[in-house]
Parts: sequence; C-alpha cells; structure tokens
Amino acid sequence: MRSLTTRCLAGLVFLGVVAVTAAAPAAAQVVVRPARIEAHVQDGTRLPPIEVSNRGDGPVRILAYTGFGGHDLRGMPVYRDDPAARAESARYVRLDAAEVRLAPGETTFLQATVHVPEGYRGGLYPVLFLEVVPLDPQDVAGVQTVARVAVIMLLSAGAGEARVYVEDAAVRPGSGGLLEVAVRLRNGGDVHALAGGTVTIVDASGEAVARVPLAAATVLPGAARELVAHWQPPRAAVGPYVAMVQVEEPVPIPPLEIAFTLDPAPALAGAGGAGW
Repeated sequence: MRSLTTRCLAGLVFLGVVAVTAAAPAAAQVVVRPARIEAHVQDGTRLPPIEVSNRGDGPVRILAYTGFGGHDLRGMPVYRDDPAARAESARYVRLDAAEVRLAPGETTFLQATVHVPEGYRGGLYPVLFLEVVPLDPQDVAGVQTVARVAVIMLLSAGAGEARVYVEDAAVRPGSGGLLEVAVRLRNGGDVHALAGGTVTIVDASGEAVARVPLAAATVLPGAARELVAHWQPPRAAVGPYVAMVQVEEPVPIPPLEIAFTLDPAPALAGAGGAGW
C-alpha cells in the first residue's frame, strides 16, 4: 500500500444532520410519514400532520412523546429521550394526543403545535418518538417486542444565522487504493446549515489533475461533521501534491490547502528461493 505524508498549510471549517427509522415486528407493521419535518416557525405554528398507518395484522397502541436530536461526526443520529429531554422538548412542541390505537388497515394523523419563547432566534431540534405496542402480542413467556420510530424536526425561528468553518482537514489512505480528503466542519451559529464544496487535486507543476465533490450535508449548531472526498490516484502518480479544499455552502469560505506526498508503491520480491 502507498504511504503519504500530510501537512496543513492553511486552516478553516464543517457540517451535518439526521434521520431515523425502526423496524417493527411482523404483527405490528406501522408506516409513519414524513420521516423528517423542516420548517421556519413562529409561536403557534401548526406542524404538518404526521400520517401513521397500521399495515399489520393486529391492533396496535402508539405512544407519542418528544425528545431532542443531534448527530455525531459521521452524521449518524444521536437522540435524547431521558425525562429531562422529554420535559424540555414538550415546552416547544405540544402534541395534540399522546396515545392512539389503530386497528389493522387503519390510518390516523398526529398533529402538534410549536411554542416559540418571545425573542427566541435560532434552531429547534426536537424529535417525535412513536412507540408501537401490539395489543394482542403472540410472543411467548410474556416477552413483548416494542418498535420505535423517530421523526426528526429541523425547525428555525427568527433571524438565526449559521457560521460554518473548517476545524480540521487531512489526507489519509482509504479503501481500495483510494485517498480520502477528510474535512471536519463545525457550525458556530445558532441555526442548522447545509454545507458542501469541492476538492481540487494539484500536482507539483501546479496543474489540476482531479476535481472531486464534498457532498453537502446538514450541520447542526454547535456540532461538527466530517465530509469526505475520494480520489483514485493513477498508478504512476508519485511525488508532492496539494489538495485544495473549497467549502462553497452555505457561504464560500477561503480555500484550504493540504500538502501531501505519494510515495512509489513498494516492489514485490520474487517467488524464488528455498523459503523459510
């Protein structure tokens, strides 16, 4: 495998977001949509209705409550549904009903109202959790399977502002001979942002030899997210290179340059000799 050396010549930032589903047992197949709600809200805003359908063979009881959501560095959802999170989130999102029962083939709609404190500006990131409990479980030994679905909410109020910057960047070996240009972005603002950009690979002569995307992703306020671009260098590519990172969303950021060196692939020894 090739080796590479990196050094950061200039510094800058990053992004992220979330979504979730849960698999239900065969006797309680419940479909929930939408899986995500994004809206600019004010006090008293009614959120779009959430459709809940029982596609299973038996009746179910659905418990609804709220918590908070976030994401990790890779963008995977992180949820809080502890008692404190449930109580705090219920101040912002008030459900019309905390429990519904559905017969097979039946559909209902859950609705909620947003409460925004006076003078509040920025993002709100509650999550609606739905626990699906079969009413006629066939599990043995009294064991009952409970499925849970999460509906993510990206809400913003007032004139919030996202401030995305590059926190760290590196060139590293990837799988299958690929090189990864990893850019860690952080959002220092008070509302979520969709961040993305491009990476241009420049050789020692200053010629651009590749241009690869940094796929856009959502970054929540106060959170960091890693965006990764992949480049397959030609077999003959050796020597110094520069990865020029340009974050273009939500607003252009001064480019970041990362110098790295591609070393020749090691030669393989011949198969002759007596061996060990």
